Amino acid sequence: MADFIQYLSLIEEKDLKKKNLVVGIGRLKRKILIQTGYEVIKCRYGYGYTINS
Repeated sequence: MADFIQYLSLIEEKDLKKKNLVVGIGRLKRKILIQTGYEVIKCRYGYGYTINS
């Protein structure tokens, strides 16, 4: 979890708190959809995400 927060902090170029993680994930999903045209969906087992192609 800490590595993912650090990664999003580097992308956004600002500090990211745990409570803002959901917002960061939503923005990342939207950017992936815009750039690739594929929707990112939550894995059915609850661990990670997968690209819906």
